[in-house]
Amino acid sequence: MKRKIKISYSIDRIIDINSFLTDINISKDNILKLYQTKGIYVNSKLVLENKLLLVNDTLVIYLYEESQDFYNKPGYFDIVYEDDYLLVINKPANLNVMSNKQYYEENLACYVLDYLNKKEIYGTVHLVNRLDNLTEGLLIIAKHGIIHHMFESIEITKKYYVRVEGHLSNKKDTITIPIMKLNSDIKRVVNDKGKPSTTIYEVVKENSDSTDIIATLVTGRTHQLRLTFSYLGHPIIGDKLYGSKISSNLCLCSSYLSFVHPIYKKRMEFSIHPSF
Repeated sequence: MKRKIKISYSIDRIIDINSFLTDINISKDNILKLYQTKGIYVNSKLVLENKLLLVNDTLVIYLYEESQDFYNKPGYFDIVYEDDYLLVINKPANLNVMSNKQYYEENLACYVLDYLNKKEIYGTVHLVNRLDNLTEGLLIIAKHGIIHHMFESIEITKKYYVRVEGHLSNKKDTITIPIMKLNSDIKRVVNDKGKPSTTIYEVVKENSDSTDIIATLVTGRTHQLRLTFSYLGHPIIGDKLYGSKISSNLCLCSSYLSFVHPIYKKRMEFSIHPSF
């Protein structure tokens, strides 16, 4: 039998339930749904409407079952970290994250959903950060929409390990460019009408004809790093879309993530080495 995701809180101040749940970034609609699905307990007693919480009360939330509106299929993926609320996964290159017409069955979300079902967890797949098909590296997946919503108030530090063509004249820099999408094409362009993007980078190693870089995203635009380094005249190796002449997997890896856990309130840090 499937089990609901459970969150427990020890109350340290006098506050009503609705205000407490709002403070931890649960929406009004979700608060109502928690009451409707009999998911709120105070001191082991079911609560069906708002009431006052006292110091040392124990509030327990059982997250409701979510619909799983896409295909699930067994498939291997590398789990870097897991707890009751989220997964951190090392996604390989050339694997789509979500289901679409081209990758209806062969995608990470299908694999993770199958994994959650086999563990009999009431939940589904919610991407906290996104990586495109060609990019490898660290990806956060919340196991429930309420957990996902909590991440909206949490700052995530993202760093990428990148290998670009040639040698950069500036070994450390901050690059700001406006990025715009043209029509229905997936390719982005630098255009004054686009949305601003900012990338901080630092060279960590110079090879004979390439450079290894650590890049930190200040903003999170689609293809931001790929377009930024192409704009600088040093496309990421393997990035044919943005001018690389080298035949290779895309040398772009989400190598570092740091965030405060939405439930445990502890600083979490994860780092990996890129496959290239």
